[in-house]
Amino acid sequence: MKHIVTSVLASSLLLSVSAFAADAPKKSSDKKSSESAGMTPNPDGVVYESWYVYLDQVDRHASTVYFDQKSAMIPSIEKMRLQDWANTYKNNNVTPKVVVASWSDKDYPKAPSMELSKSDKDLADLRNQSIKDALKEVGITSVETFNMAVRPNWFQRTFATDAAQIKGEAKDKHWDDKNEARMSMILKRRGGPSEAVLILRPVGDSGSLTSGR
Repeated sequence: MKHIVTSVLASSLLLSVSAFAADAPKKSSDKKSSESAGMTPNPDGVVYESWYVYLDQVDRHASTVYFDQKSAMIPSIEKMRLQDWANTYKNNNVTPKVVVASWSDKDYPKAPSMELSKSDKDLADLRNQSIKDALKEVGITSVETFNMAVRPNWFQRTFATDAAQIKGEAKDKHWDDKNEARMSMILKRRGGPSEAVLILRPVGDSGSLTSGR
């Protein structure tokens, strides 16, 4: 399944530009590119306040984990890369808060009346847990997970700083569409069947992603 700016973030995103952990190359030629959109940061280089710039930093600082078919165990090389990615931010005095979105081995059905099986949903849940466990090993416990084998509505819950904006009540609906389209593009490029996408949250953001803000 592959779903998924003008408002100001409720809390600043503190990321060191030098502390960028690049994704490993995709395993086959049909994998998505992981290049950054390359927005220019604020003059101080570390404080990102605009929603549009935030989305660029989501893209720039995201990472992807690749699973074997039917397996929820993280391959050893992937686990090492995942933990290196997390430690890069920890070692630069940035305590990561991580969002994990895991897929099963299948795309989500496009037909509204269809859904994936319970085993697919369970597999995505188990992959989320494996990533949480791997992050915990390196001292990162602020992790929220999303199961991409269920029909999602998580763009709204995860990245909206103002619920009214996503409900279409913002003054400029055109930018709302761009917000969602951009996040969808990031997920499509970085995630998919047998994969999980890891995204850093704003450092000062204490709200729960699953319960809203």
